[in-house]
Amino acid sequence: YPAFHVGLEALAAALALLTIALVLRGLGTPARWPLLAALLALTCSWSGRWALRQVSYWATLRAAAFEETTAAARLLTLAGQLHVAPRAVVAPVHLPPAPPPSAERLPLGPRVPDADVFLITVDAMRADRLDPRTAPRLAALAEEGVRFDAAYSQIPHTSFSVTTLLTGKFVHALAAIGEPLEGHETLADLFQRERYKTAAFFPPSVFFIDHDRFAALERDHFRFEYARYEYMKAPGRTDQVIRFLEAERPERVFVWVHYFDPHEPYDAHDEDAAAAAGDGGDPGSAVGRYDGEVRYTDREVGRLIDWIRAHRRRAFIAFSADHGEEFGEHGGRYHGTTLYEEQVRVPLVVVGPGVPRRRIAAPVGLVDVAPTLLGLVDMAAPARMQGHDLGPWLSAGGAPEARMPPAFGDLGPRKLLCRGTERLLCDVSRDFCELYDLTNDPGELHNLAGRAPERVAALRAILDEWMGAQSRFERDPGVGERERAQRALERGRLGDRTATTDVAALLQDADPTLARQAARTLLRLPDEPAAHLAILAAAGARPDDVLLGALALRAGDRSPALVERMAGLATTLSPTDEAMPPAVRGEVALALAAQGYPGPRLVPQLRRALAVCDDEEIERRLLAALGAVRGPASRAALQALLAHLDTSVRTRTEAVRAIGALGDRRAVAPLCAILDEERYVTTRIELARVLAVLGDRRAVPALVRARAREPEPAVAAALTEALTALGARAGAQRRAPIGGAAPGPSSR
Repeated sequence: YPAFHVGLEALAAALALLTIALVLRGLGTPARWPLLAALLALTCSWSGRWALRQVSYWATLRAAAFEETTAAARLLTLAGQLHVAPRAVVAPVHLPPAPPPSAERLPLGPRVPDADVFLITVDAMRADRLDPRTAPRLAALAEEGVRFDAAYSQIPHTSFSVTTLLTGKFVHALAAIGEPLEGHETLADLFQRERYKTAAFFPPSVFFIDHDRFAALERDHFRFEYARYEYMKAPGRTDQVIRFLEAERPERVFVWVHYFDPHEPYDAHDEDAAAAAGDGGDPGSAVGRYDGEVRYTDREVGRLIDWIRAHRRRAFIAFSADHGEEFGEHGGRYHGTTLYEEQVRVPLVVVGPGVPRRRIAAPVGLVDVAPTLLGLVDMAAPARMQGHDLGPWLSAGGAPEARMPPAFGDLGPRKLLCRGTERLLCDVSRDFCELYDLTNDPGELHNLAGRAPERVAALRAILDEWMGAQSRFERDPGVGERERAQRALERGRLGDRTATTDVAALLQDADPTLARQAARTLLRLPDEPAAHLAILAAAGARPDDVLLGALALRAGDRSPALVERMAGLATTLSPTDEAMPPAVRGEVALALAAQGYPGPRLVPQLRRALAVCDDEEIERRLLAALGAVRGPASRAALQALLAHLDTSVRTRTEAVRAIGALGDRRAVAPLCAILDEERYVTTRIELARVLAVLGDRRAVPALVRARAREPEPAVAAALTEALTALGARAGAQRRAPIGGAAPGPSSR
């Protein structure tokens, strides 16, 4: 609850001021107070500057400020003082070589040429749900083969995750550094070359996030020969696969089937939810309904496995999930927001001829599944695959777990390294890391980074090596200066703030293509004061360059000529004009807002930038800027924010927050209408808060209706607080208790 933490920090500030007043009173007569106050102000100014400098050098302090505070984090961001101190260059720590020397060669895994391969995935299934209570059929399957207890999705977004699964590449990182997604070979391509029949059964939601990037893969259905691309409940999905296999009777087949049911919104399967909840559980809660969906899907996956074993006896079956699901473990809900265990740890099981019964504790990634499946049928994985063949750990003797390479995760500027029981989570845009040891802290609640800086440095070096090697498999790197320049650009595209000054140094490179790539990369990195001089020098040398103009605005150049020229370009150039890409349009609009551009001219700029924005962080800043508009133009800002609510899912909560910041009561009716239909918990909480802030009693009926049917305790509490703030009785309390009956099934 951000308001609660802001209140605590405001109280702390008030107590500090009271302490200062008492100190002044005790030090002398009122006549001397102005002098003492001036001395105290100078002391505070000096100490504050010193403190901000410490934040630049102490990653643990920076992590605490951004992860554990509200007001302090905003202050640091607004102050623009978070320039990252240059870190010493650490010698590269190379990942375990592959293949290893012959004297230490790992054993080969099972090899069954011409065997069938079935890849089964369940959407949003957490690793801890692979147990007899929640998924009895899949838990039994796991006992028959190799179960990887620490398998990780490389990103908690379905689109990138399943593409990683089907290509054996870190596709999110490759997309960030500019590699087109459609150019990657998929498992369907590779199996078809060996005369396998390939078939896929999956829903359109696979391409929900960053849909435009996946247009070619969506059109070609990952290049499977046969594809059923539609929403389908688990029983229908199983029937589809069985009908296909019975009709086609392929000699050998590779099948991927993706069950979507556990994805939110969680439909009610009463008997399954009750069985999964067990004694003392609440089958009507969000967790209870989610567990019911998992058990409902488990039954249908079990039916498919029974058919496969009865009719396709030489078959390998791999089971996994695209990502996990959060239920408040780290203050959030759903997925796609963090790299903590609950969102990225997934089940992974492999069974089939020659696969022993074993549990593996060492971390692995979904990126490893593709080369592993190819190895099982004695097919060589392409050199461009980045995953590792897990066959040695599927062999009868088993390879040592200590020889297993680390697993990585990637979510914008946030990166994850999993090695042994250690988990390193770094925000490379703010240059701080968190370190957890799952042996004693499975919930990742106690950050050890401050107590183990040497360990953090060693693991961070491995992470840096991984980031710097992302394009190694895609193209042959250059040599010398060109290679270093390319590595700096790749680190910047992956969100590494420490690369900012290196990238800025390329702005005046003799190669205009490289200079333009550097400008585009800088626009996606946080503003870094240390790069301002290089930016302003390059902009001065090339005053007609639109990219440099946007960077100069962000670096503090507020000259009227530059402002008007950039504003004019943003107005006249079409949204699809490559001369002004979305990131540039966003930065121009934000720079105009920062210097107080008149509202009637500013709002259209913000709205146009928001319509084409493809960067989530810039999108959030644009929404906040619209929420700060005042005067007659606030009505247009409100319309822009309401329109954004209809088109965006990932920033709905921020859009509602910006509407609340406007304070315009004309928003009450549309917000009430949205509240009646809103499915996301975090957005429902924010809607309740904003309706209370707007202070219009016309919202009471909608709040009462929502409170009567609300199954989530956190949302119900927010609705009750809103009703109390509006002076209304929470009459819904007499009709439905907190955490009451779940709503009926909703459509996908």
